[in-house]
Amino acid sequence: MTTRRSSATAPPSQADSYAGTQQQERLLRLGAFLLMVGMLVFPLVPSPLLGMDWRRVVAPALALLRTPLPPDPIDLWLVVLLPRPLGQWLNWGLAAFLAFVVVTLIMHLGAIYAQRTRPLHQPRSYLRVTIPASAPTKPVDAVTLLKSLHGMVPASNPLQPAPAPLMLCWTARPERPIQQALSLAGPDSLVMSLQKRMQGITSGTKVIAIDDPLLAELQPGRWLCGAEARTVAGDALPIAVVGTAQTLLSGLLPTLAPQAGVYVASVRLIVEPIPDRLWRLDVLALRERLKRDAGTEEQQALSAKAAGPAFRCRLLLLAVADEPAAGVAQVATIGAALAGSAQAVALSAQRLQAGPVQLLPAVVPPRPPCPRRQRWLGLISGVLLAAMLALLLRRSGLALTYPLAWAVVPLVFWLPLLTLAAAWRRRTDAELPLRHATLLAGVLPPRNPRVVPLWWPWLGRVE
Repeated sequence: MTTRRSSATAPPSQADSYAGTQQQERLLRLGAFLLMVGMLVFPLVPSPLLGMDWRRVVAPALALLRTPLPPDPIDLWLVVLLPRPLGQWLNWGLAAFLAFVVVTLIMHLGAIYAQRTRPLHQPRSYLRVTIPASAPTKPVDAVTLLKSLHGMVPASNPLQPAPAPLMLCWTARPERPIQQALSLAGPDSLVMSLQKRMQGITSGTKVIAIDDPLLAELQPGRWLCGAEARTVAGDALPIAVVGTAQTLLSGLLPTLAPQAGVYVASVRLIVEPIPDRLWRLDVLALRERLKRDAGTEEQQALSAKAAGPAFRCRLLLLAVADEPAAGVAQVATIGAALAGSAQAVALSAQRLQAGPVQLLPAVVPPRPPCPRRQRWLGLISGVLLAAMLALLLRRSGLALTYPLAWAVVPLVFWLPLLTLAAAWRRRTDAELPLRHATLLAGVLPPRNPRVVPLWWPWLGRVE
């Protein structure tokens, strides 16, 4: 009698392992958060509660927290560790961890602010690219070019932000052919190498450094209209950019033809390479889940997306017009052509969709500083409030019972000044110059620096 050896179970795929790891990390973060909340709330819950003396019930289990550690004093030269209850050591450890989280949160906010402002002051080189109409082109050539650019451009560090190195521009002006160009940010060696790479696309390609035509049309009395196009579904789903129909590429450029009252219309794709390959695990996990529901072409689209290259992108639709209605109509016309990016995968559909149109003056003066009188008023009010609060804490005895109450005094000192400054910024629309510069410079959305322990994914999406 012979027995057949059962076939070994196939090991889980990389995508399945990644999905399981993500789920474990989410449960770990949730468990750590609930544990910390429980440690903070436990001493404040009254007993008896709802007629039950719960403290007497759990007292035997909590006897371990009263165990002194270490059993004997330990001399560490500079410090002598005295026996303390285990519960007190746990409280000190929790306080130290929360203080570290506060420091990392400050680093997080500082990195977000730097990513919004530092790229605004970096110069860019605008290179017009002219390719002969007789040059043979294939969709695979664009993918090959992007892969080479991905390897040539260095990735940025979110803690040391820099402007996006590549901006692909298509610009149209009245009675002129559509102009395609690259706007580059970085050292001269990088600009020179990218210029040589673009000249090697095909024979006869010309790459010339010129002034940005969009910036040349920004004159007083005109309006800058802009909208950002985003994907409507998750980042793991692809969009239909190249293929047999090529509806997006063939329908987008004709919509750039300036309408009446429009001086220039432009589509700008800001890209920054993603250095690691972790992004593709989300795509592979999605392909594994939809293996039975997605068709052959849909699985091929997912496979093509997983093959890369991968960039952080921002797609801007811009127009400069003499009247707001003309600029808004031009941007809406360009945005309607993005419907050709629709890509269906199983029961989901991905496409690009233009957001609301921002209407800004073409030339924005710098924001006015807060008046000196208001600053002095805020400082004097802060000193008086802080002194009154300190006197109240000293006479009431709350400072002895709750020493941390003294931390409120410096916060009260800055409160009037910050309130007056916020009111002044809101009254003068101080964010207008920042929004105007962000739109023209093509600043990418802030990126999560991943510095907060455990909970950094809760602070926003990355890529």
